[in-house]
Amino acid sequence: MGLIIGKDKCKRPIILARVNYLDPNKTTEKRVQNFVFYTVEEVMKQIPKDVERFCAIVDFKGGNFFNVRITQAFEMVPILQDCYTETMHKAYVVNAPILLWVLWVLIVQVLEVKTLKRVKV
Repeated sequence: MGLIIGKDKCKRPIILARVNYLDPNKTTEKRVQNFVFYTVEEVMKQIPKDVERFCAIVDFKGGNFFNVRITQAFEMVPILQDCYTETMHKAYVVNAPILLWVLWVLIVQVLEVKTLKRVKV
């Protein structure tokens, strides 16, 4: 699930997305896409007009690479890159499993430089 957990010092909303809430038996690629669109659009409605960006924390606690949840979480990356590049200030990945680093080497090759600079793992 995604929810606003606070604001940074520049009053940008901080979204927390917990990967372990994605149910691998019920979550399809379309549902992940809808979740991302809905969450970001709802956040954008709630922020002051002078604030144009948000921060995201993607928490992998409880997820692992032997679970579909990790794959589904990575379906969010192209959506954020293609649709919300200018509105995402930073994205922080926390509690990442060790195998994320193996995949990260592959993922960085397809990310745009602008997006890559905004993601911290």
